[in-house]
Amino acid sequence: EKPYKCDLCDYSAARKRSLAAHLRKHTGEKPYKCDICDYSAARKSCLDQHMTTHDDEALRV
Repeated sequence: EKPYKCDLCDYSAARKRSLAAHLRKHTGEKPYKCDICDYSAARKSCLDQHMTTHDDEALRV
């Protein structure tokens, strides 16, 4: 069951936090900021993935 519905599209979610993350697609909000560069993301998992690029850079130096 997916009781949490987006008011702006047909998306629905089982968890309230999933709906909150989805709503950032509509608002453009990107609260997760990289401490090393100017990258920002709407989801923490995207920032975590981005951070691996900096790990790779450190290994090449």
